Amino acid sequence: MRHIVILTNSLSGGGAEASALILQKEFTARGLDVTLIGINADNPLNIPTTTKIFSLNRDKSKPIRSTIATLFNFRIFINSQKIDTLIVNCELPELFCLILPRQIHLVIVEHANPTWFQRERLGRFIRSSLRKRKPTLVTVGEHLQPRFFEDLEYVHVPNPIEEINPWEMVITKSEITRLVYLGRLSAAFKNPLTALRVAEQTNYPLIMIGDGDMVQSLKSYATKHKIDCVFTGFQVNPWRLIRSGDLLLIPSSAEGDGLTLIEAIQRRVPFLASDIPDLNRYGILKSNYCSSFEEFVNRVNLYCHSLDALVVPQSTANRILESRKPNEVVKKWIKVLFKPITQSLI
Repeated sequence: MRHIVILTNSLSGGGAEASALILQKEFTARGLDVTLIGINADNPLNIPTTTKIFSLNRDKSKPIRSTIATLFNFRIFINSQKIDTLIVNCELPELFCLILPRQIHLVIVEHANPTWFQRERLGRFIRSSLRKRKPTLVTVGEHLQPRFFEDLEYVHVPNPIEEINPWEMVITKSEITRLVYLGRLSAAFKNPLTALRVAEQTNYPLIMIGDGDMVQSLKSYATKHKIDCVFTGFQVNPWRLIRSGDLLLIPSSAEGDGLTLIEAIQRRVPFLASDIPDLNRYGILKSNYCSSFEEFVNRVNLYCHSLDALVVPQSTANRILESRKPNEVVKKWIKVLFKPITQSLI
């Protein structure tokens, strides 16, 4: 039996980590030998570890020393196993591929837009080295192209999302009572300050769900401008904080897969999102998208008494979510990894 390893930043955290965990579960349910490895010690969702799901426990507070030690431990693991395929999610796992034995088939998954944004020179060096291995390239969004691999072929396989219970759906009322920002509090593409400024202009209270390097500056801005804003920090299940009358703001200037939008659709949460190709590619009504800060403000005021109009219709939601079902996603992955023998595995 072929042994597949999925290498990701951490066992739990963001969309890439959640996707890796779902894939490991779905592959295993089909009788495949799949190991999931997180590099960093982070495990905010407390995913139980086993011989098939574990962490290399890299300490991010000691980036250089701990990375070297973790690379050494990863090489020991690789040498102790008969591994056929390594699937890598995100930038740090790609660095670890530089020590990969040549006979292991490498699959690189593009999750970010743009990837290697803050370390372009390092990213170009790593990917120019990895391209010699003739990797299989996968993007999680149809709008993504593997950076520094522009002349190589790639396939699109979306991130899977778990099905939810009916009680997790939000019953939306017509009146807006609160604005919501859900995501990383980072200036790089997420633009949480825009959500604060929209709350300031519309006089609605705001709840900011998430953490990041901007948290203190955002709190200072909210205090200075007397904005009614609650900062919840990181939440294991952020959607449990959403209630009827909430309007989700997604003011990103770039997204990888845009899972916050997908999960909002799944839960029937009304939203306004940036009108960018990363987010407007699903055939959703233009009323859900804003091309400027002023348009966010105007749309909030326009729909203040008709919030339910910003809930994606069920027929559209079903079409979008169908391709995200774990069963459908794993079928596509099996076609990527086992082209000659797909029929017996699906």
